[in-house]
Amino acid sequence: MPPVKIARPPTPLCLALVAVAAVLVYLSALPGEFLWDDVYFITNNVFLRDWRHLPEIFTGDVAAGSGMRYNYFRPLTIFTYLLDRTVYGFDRRGYHLSNVLFHLLTSISVFFLARRLASPPPAALLAALFFAVHPLQTETVAYVSGRPDSLVALFMILSFLLYLRQAGGPRPRLWALMTLSYLLAALSRENCVVLPLLVLWYHLAYRERLRPLRFLPLALIAFAYVVLRVCLVDPARVPNTLSQRLPGFFAASLTYLRLLFLPVGLHQEYGLTLFSWFDLRVLAGGGLIGAIFLLALRFRRRP
Repeated sequence: MPPVKIARPPTPLCLALVAVAAVLVYLSALPGEFLWDDVYFITNNVFLRDWRHLPEIFTGDVAAGSGMRYNYFRPLTIFTYLLDRTVYGFDRRGYHLSNVLFHLLTSISVFFLARRLASPPPAALLAALFFAVHPLQTETVAYVSGRPDSLVALFMILSFLLYLRQAGGPRPRLWALMTLSYLLAALSRENCVVLPLLVLWYHLAYRERLRPLRFLPLALIAFAYVVLRVCLVDPARVPNTLSQRLPGFFAASLTYLRLLFLPVGLHQEYGLTLFSWFDLRVLAGGGLIGAIFLLALRFRRRP
């Protein structure tokens, strides 16, 4: 018997399905209240009441407009709230709608990323749908102040896609757009600094030659961001050192894995527990990350 051919859905249909899923699952969030940090970032933020404060938004702390100090630099996020304030006033439904739209764009970017990494359309569609409707996204989409997560993910993925399109070497327009996208990610949230590491992991897993000129903007932006963060953050306002917090990264990896497959007990804030390097959760999390790295080496794609 001849092999059975599976029909591949066209890209426009895939994008439409992802968009509909990303919107429908969060329609109930539109009338939600402003909660927690929304008070400082939006309702009490005097910077949102006049465009003359735009320079202060891009030079100050994320909550400077409400007189608070967070030691976070996320001006693009506050700028999007300024746009919301201009269009919707303080109607919370508009802010929630913007969160849903950013989530929609990020979900679509996941589809294109999966396609670019050689996944067939059905697999890319499933990956994007999984991302769009997974309950973990509730913390980002239904909570207005969770918007930085969508923004940084969107611009990191765009930057990575533009990076991948330059496989033969830097192409000026794509190179510039890649750099701009990563700058926007850096203006959105701190975890942008992982992108260069993910790019290096990509080269390792796909056995693709690393071209320094293509990679250099990402490395320089990440390095500059880390240096500025270290120099500008007030140590007196940081209760714990990096060495104290780092074991928690490995312990959290287990929580993330569990929530990926069993998303119960979700919450916006999971506490600030400090872990010892000898804690079983830290050791298990380190083993999990090491196993993922070894699997990437074992199943590397040949050029």
